Amino acid sequence: MLTMIEQDNALKLSKYIVVQNDDDYVYLFSTRSAELLKITHSKWQELSNNRLEHLDQSDLALLRELKILIPNNENELESLLDASVDPKSITDLNFVILPSSNCPLGCNLPQFGAYCGQTHKSGLLEPEHQYAFIQNLRNLVKPQHRKLIISWFGAEPLTGMSVITEMSKQLIQLSTELNLKYSSNVVTGGTLLTIPIAYELRECQVHSISLTIDGPKNVHDKRRCTKNGSPTFEKIVQNINAIIQDPSLAEMQISVRTNVDARNRSEIKEFIEFAANNRWQERVEINFAPVHPWGQLEDNEFALSKDDYASFEIEALEYLMAFGFSPQLLPTKRSLVCRVVSPFSGVLGHNGMMHKCSESPLTALDPMHDKLGTISAEKSEWDKTWNWKSTVQSGVVPCNDCVMLPVCGGGCPLAWNTGAHEPCPSAKRNINQRIELFVKQEHLPRTRALNVTPHRIVGFIKKSADIDSALIRDYENVLTSALIKASTNNFESASRSIIEARRIKLGFGLQLWIQLLADAAIAMVQAYVYFRQNALDEAEQSLHMVRSNLRRAQKQNQDLSIFASQFQAAVNLLKIREKSNVGYYQLAKGLKQTLESGRRLVFEGECLVNVSDDMDISEETFEEWMAELAYALNGSSNKVCNNFQEIATRPFQ
Repeated sequence: MLTMIEQDNALKLSKYIVVQNDDDYVYLFSTRSAELLKITHSKWQELSNNRLEHLDQSDLALLRELKILIPNNENELESLLDASVDPKSITDLNFVILPSSNCPLGCNLPQFGAYCGQTHKSGLLEPEHQYAFIQNLRNLVKPQHRKLIISWFGAEPLTGMSVITEMSKQLIQLSTELNLKYSSNVVTGGTLLTIPIAYELRECQVHSISLTIDGPKNVHDKRRCTKNGSPTFEKIVQNINAIIQDPSLAEMQISVRTNVDARNRSEIKEFIEFAANNRWQERVEINFAPVHPWGQLEDNEFALSKDDYASFEIEALEYLMAFGFSPQLLPTKRSLVCRVVSPFSGVLGHNGMMHKCSESPLTALDPMHDKLGTISAEKSEWDKTWNWKSTVQSGVVPCNDCVMLPVCGGGCPLAWNTGAHEPCPSAKRNINQRIELFVKQEHLPRTRALNVTPHRIVGFIKKSADIDSALIRDYENVLTSALIKASTNNFESASRSIIEARRIKLGFGLQLWIQLLADAAIAMVQAYVYFRQNALDEAEQSLHMVRSNLRRAQKQNQDLSIFASQFQAAVNLLKIREKSNVGYYQLAKGLKQTLESGRRLVFEGECLVNVSDDMDISEETFEEWMAELAYALNGSSNKVCNNFQEIATRPFQ
């Protein structure tokens, strides 16, 4: 019989785990920690059959840390709900502000296939309501609060730019006084997001911008035109490109939301290709969301079923990955289901009315008695919350036995309350496919440098040489076409584009380095095509051409030295992979030293190839350090050095 102490220390498998298998490993996604763990089939057998005595202490410690194993006496549902509703555990003040009730877009009008349920009109948030909000916010702050988050929402918030500017000054000052970290974002239609407006937002400490594009031009302009029917696609794209090409706005995060229903589902791949052609991979995050009834809309005949949308989403995510994007594949932890359950969150409407739900302003509906009254300088009632814990525990919503609860939080309370639609996230239906994609993505870093670096070359040539703009544009277009076709396994067509790129001559005489650099980019694309076909010998030959052209070009233009290091790293990715006997400890240690040396990515003197072959390197180990190298290729030298410091000191298994 177990003693009381032994019972307390006994462990059990958490019920909040998603299990995915392949031939080699078992992948455990803990929704409580939002972490994915790869283990062997034999270890999974021990774990799933509760034979924990067969696991070593380091395994058990990791499994506990990831909340895959939990104390035997823990009630997980109680733990989750208590943490999500305890006011003392809420460290963020999170508010949405509608500075304006106006919007130039017509996506709320029936003639344009309305899916926005708002009513728009001219009007700004009055100064007295702005002042009252600041005063109430000051009185709301508690000792546990560490951060103030403001989301500028609409209608179209940028029609109230004067309000954003004035309130931001006061909010930033208040945060400084109360020792709070300040963070703000804006959700916009994108038509008004010009460079001058972006500069103003930067001064207001808005560092994250979300906007909507509902597919390629022919689709978007039918759904999200202006109220008089004018197109908006080109203007939005122009604004995005201007921001991502402005070095002074490099810290501005851009995310594009695409609302998906039966009318545009088949056009999304075309939009992804368009985004890739505009080289959005490194600066723009693309997300998808299903269209569903809200606001004053009772139904949407074009909405996809939950299963159809989940299936579409996997296709779209895989397509994004093929074109060099890095979409969020696995859900993240969600401590609060929604601001309606927090006494430290709310929504300030354009008319000074306080709400808890962001879908309530600018609509005539109040299904949850959400309107809390007009804000005033005296204390306003912001602490109205929905008793979410009892709602889940009583089974009013079907969440208490759902494995996704820790990363979902329970979905939209408004949707559960009104029955408008089931608010369960798409990941509930496609989490296993998401894990498969995540595992697949872990194998992609080896090709990322081959895919992205040619675009950087074109940018370098544009800035450094006086070349006919039409000529460089043609070169860039065929190079991009080859990459896109290779990404979708259309290798024959990709090869034709490469041949076409070789016919374009950019530099002669004293500018021979330009042509050498251009030829290096073409050879890099050719290597990428071969790599996608798993033709490693041919890829090695192409990479030899890359190295040769780079060395010759660098003799004429020393400014290429930093750029060449990125190429050299990519060259060695394949070169080292062909080595079957490499000392892993020496390999990791040498790579760490190389990366720390001037924080450059070049493999000096091939120190990583000519290392001791005392030990064999396993495929699993190779994939592990190769994934770490990907961080360096994306510019995070500090992180990769720190990771290799830890990896290089591990005993080799």
